[in-house]
Amino acid sequence: MLHHDITIKNLVVTLKPTANSSKGILVDFDLALDLDEVRAVEPLVGSDGSIAFGILSGKPYTYRHDLESLCYIFLWLAIGNDSEHDHVYEILEGLLKTSRLWKWCSMDFRPVGQAKAADMSPLKGFGGILGEFSADFAPL
Repeated sequence: MLHHDITIKNLVVTLKPTANSSKGILVDFDLALDLDEVRAVEPLVGSDGSIAFGILSGKPYTYRHDLESLCYIFLWLAIGNDSEHDHVYEILEGLLKTSRLWKWCSMDFRPVGQAKAADMSPLKGFGGILGEFSADFAPL
């Protein structure tokens, strides 16, 4: 199974976990993809800000796209440092208009894919992303 829609609102994190409890869970599997029933062409599924680059480029879904979406969620949390909101547009309101994350949210997938490709580029972009980390996340 692939979750297919990993985003901030679909992660529930326990603020004070006990030794025997989970630290968080993934919820909302209504768009999950059963790998035994994959169609030749799957509809585009995902949420603004966390859709994997490969999906934006029209590639078939794999487990790697779910992992990539988790990476984007970490970046949203590290940059936004917002524990109150679970939607990227609410987090964006607290960010400077110059934040690279503004370009990650649009239903116009070509520019979003181009922005993510540039921002995740090891030569140029990723240093800029790391430079946006909030002070609380800077050590990470």
